[in-house]
Amino acid sequence: MKMLTLIPNRPLVSVVTPSFNQGEYIDQTIESVLSQNYSLIEHIVMDGGSTDQSIEILSHTEAPWPKIFRWTSQPDGGQAMAINQGFCTAKGSILCWLNSDDILLPGAISQIVAYFSTNPDHIMVYGDAMWINEAGLALGAYPVRPPGEAYALRNGCFLCQPAVFFRSDIIQEIGLLDPSLVTAMDYDYWIRAFKTFPDRIGYMPKCLALSRLHDDCKTVAQRELVFLESMAVVNRHFSNTPVDWIVSYIEETLEKQKQTREFYTKQKALGLIKKAMRYYDKKERAAIKSILRKDRRLALNSDFLTVDVTNDGWTSTRCIIVVKKKCHFNTIHFSIMHARPIDMPLAITIHSNGRLLANYNFSGNGEYSLSIPLEGITRDGETTTFELSCDSTFIPSEIDPCSTDNRILGVVIRDIQLQYNEV
Repeated sequence: MKMLTLIPNRPLVSVVTPSFNQGEYIDQTIESVLSQNYSLIEHIVMDGGSTDQSIEILSHTEAPWPKIFRWTSQPDGGQAMAINQGFCTAKGSILCWLNSDDILLPGAISQIVAYFSTNPDHIMVYGDAMWINEAGLALGAYPVRPPGEAYALRNGCFLCQPAVFFRSDIIQEIGLLDPSLVTAMDYDYWIRAFKTFPDRIGYMPKCLALSRLHDDCKTVAQRELVFLESMAVVNRHFSNTPVDWIVSYIEETLEKQKQTREFYTKQKALGLIKKAMRYYDKKERAAIKSILRKDRRLALNSDFLTVDVTNDGWTSTRCIIVVKKKCHFNTIHFSIMHARPIDMPLAITIHSNGRLLANYNFSGNGEYSLSIPLEGITRDGETTTFELSCDSTFIPSEIDPCSTDNRILGVVIRDIQLQYNEV
């Protein structure tokens, strides 16, 4: 292991920003760097040949900050390549990269300099961060946690990229970012750093940066690729990938469809498994398929239908059902199970666009069938939202003292079919 280069009391800090058509946010990113209360900074923007207002913003910024701010704009080999090129021209003994839609919080760099000054043996340090939306409003804290063994990163990334800083020596030891990675180059780099410097990575429990989530950012727009590349990185470094990776992605997608009204089916989930198959052995693939077979959300969803139930088929007080009607479907058929621990009456109502379609009363537990005509309710090719409501619910843990299930439950939806009724 090479000795670390001593950092002077007032080291130069180099911030590299890769960018491509981020004119909507890049001025905020630049301002967050140039307004830091530490003067020895160089900000290097590597633009990939933007065609929006980015170039105008970069040109206007360079004039008043010629000794601190510099930029270039030309086609590059992607984000990782742009960052690598920036690092190769950087003069600072402390480095970081800040994407062109993220923000450094005031005082972040001076705190990092102070940390390295008092921890000369550490080669990398990271802090806390917050997620923000396109308008800059807080969405929540990034799930950062203190350093552990590199193996801890096998289950997911707990470092927020814009809140990570490292000494330039690190490049001599582990190299630059992997340019073959589109979304997981940071995750790969953190694992390489933790494996090489298990005792030389620090953590500051202070919020240093804001990471922006919006429809065009890779974390959101290329979500499947994020998971697939991350699984590839885990497999590369640890020889196997936890089953939780692919299950978590499918779980996230099913939760997301509640807001997006997307139609996520078992076939799509199996398609994802096929893409990730190389990262799992035969036993693990069988375990994943078994988990998915038991998931009632995937069993109920189709290319024309999404159902807001839990993974074991329960509704809450209400259940949202979205139907994309095709011309040959004219009836929606429900099979429900009234299966409460205490046998009791239940009333169910079904509405669409504020219109009451049906009202059912059940005297006790059992399986029941409900049918609702779609004629006059839906239009061909359009989506229609139905709301199934229960007049009462129960919480399992309040009935059974041994239960830890605190969900609010209504009824179980066993099956939903879109049917064509012949005259």
